[in-house]
Amino acid sequence: MGELALITAKHPAAFAEGPSHEMFVESRFSCTIAATLSHRGTILRRPEWKTIPWSNKTKGPKDFLVDIFVELPYLLERFDAVIDCTDLPFRMILAKGCLEYAIGCERSLVKWLETAAPRGWGIKGCRLAFGDATPADIRDAHSMCLFWTTYSQVLTTIQCLLPLIGSLKAEARNARISTDSF
Repeated sequence: MGELALITAKHPAAFAEGPSHEMFVESRFSCTIAATLSHRGTILRRPEWKTIPWSNKTKGPKDFLVDIFVELPYLLERFDAVIDCTDLPFRMILAKGCLEYAIGCERSLVKWLETAAPRGWGIKGCRLAFGDATPADIRDAHSMCLFWTTYSQVLTTIQCLLPLIGSLKAEARNARISTDSF
């Protein structure tokens, strides 16, 4: 995470223009991949890191998608905290909070897909035109790979949390029944 340390050693305004902005945009993506693999959220998910570097630039669709992607490591960190927690009531609180956060991420991804996804790559499927790929085609395919990878991770987290919350509720009911019977 040396790259992240170099970035966060400066204020977000240091990345508002010129080569430093381009470096930040690329580094934000690679730092988030590393953080996702380690399930550790980063400072890059804070609002100032999503806005100030674009104070002199216009965000493109991929920038907005990466704004959602930077939430994924934190979501996975929260999910790990749920799994590692042994205190039943606190684990339930963590699980519900994590589920709400995951649903928020999922809604943001759907909104991005509906409003900012490359034309022809939306909910109804991707373009099926064959021919020579243009740089724009490669850029769009890259954005959609990021979208579907992030969406898959978020949905998998939701799918793991739903039955876990159900089993935690059952455990809590059983614990009350067993202590109430004495």
